[in-house]
Amino acid sequence: MKTTLLAVLSLLLVVGPGSEAADGPQARYRLLTAKDAEGLERRLQLAAGDGYTMLAAAQGGDVTGRPKITALLERVEEGPVAFRVLACSGSLQEPAIRDALATLGAEGYRLAPGGITARKIEDVWLPESAYEDQMLLILEKFEDGATFGFESLAFGEYDPFYRALDERRAEGYDVIGMWNTGRNLQIVLQQRTDEGAPRRVYAVDGHRLLMMATQTVLAGKLEWAAAGGYRILAAEDPSTKGPPVILMERIAGSDNVLEYEFLDDVPVRQAKDKVAKQLNKKGRNGWRVTRGGTTAEVITLERPYEKALRMPRAEYRMISSRSAPGLPQLLETAVAEGFAFVRLYVEPDETTVLVERTCEPKAVRK
Repeated sequence: MKTTLLAVLSLLLVVGPGSEAADGPQARYRLLTAKDAEGLERRLQLAAGDGYTMLAAAQGGDVTGRPKITALLERVEEGPVAFRVLACSGSLQEPAIRDALATLGAEGYRLAPGGITARKIEDVWLPESAYEDQMLLILEKFEDGATFGFESLAFGEYDPFYRALDERRAEGYDVIGMWNTGRNLQIVLQQRTDEGAPRRVYAVDGHRLLMMATQTVLAGKLEWAAAGGYRILAAEDPSTKGPPVILMERIAGSDNVLEYEFLDDVPVRQAKDKVAKQLNKKGRNGWRVTRGGTTAEVITLERPYEKALRMPRAEYRMISSRSAPGLPQLLETAVAEGFAFVRLYVEPDETTVLVERTCEPKAVRK
């Protein structure tokens, strides 16, 4: 009976009130929600017909606790012609998933920005089956003739993992993201494979994986890694409460040492003003949000150690809405004011985006 009920529920589509219909095809941004991978793919395909591309996606639950997938899209001049969504059980090493990715890559599909997402389960005592089909890969295809290859590395022991990652990077693979269910930690890589595609070979001098620890220990590890010339490639929250897992890389010959800090006040209800205030204080002092190191639980910031290399000061804003049409309209207004999208945060009854605007330094009086 339970299996039958789950099968029926998996076919139901949960749509935020007035999502696409209210936005219309001319809206710059579109927010859509779905119950499962199949429902999400159907809605993404419709959005592709209107010229939308992916900005970010996140998994969570609605107010009743049922699973919900949220995707934020942007309308562009030359958008993707198609989307595909793959549901995974926690490993890209499975033959079916590897074959599906190889086929899609040969057809021109690539992983969409923010297109790797996992639904976090807090109870580590749940049976293994409870972790199945929690990870999603969202791919998009453009009419540019590009083809792609995919690789994944599962963490086991440090030395073999680092050697394999060094080899993939030397071959020109980009780290697209990572996921961590608490039982599986995987790095996802992508490479263009079409003839004549630009080849980037990375002269990697070393990798570091900062595993779960207390926030104080993680801060110390970040400081140590930054002093050694490491940069953040990807980060992901654990299933259970705690700091994220962070993957770092050091490029040979780079002398621009970075500093890192992180905020553990996540942008949840009643904390958004506090988060924005903290970010703006950091932004005035040369700190910028690290895209690859920012997760749903932690916002990581970086800045060059040398003051002469620091970027202009930045301003941050948290934009939230409890209705699907509201957020795209608010985001479009912020972009018109010079802000750019940074990250999507999804709660059961509210959706939030973090945006950033570069500000010119204040004029110095003569």
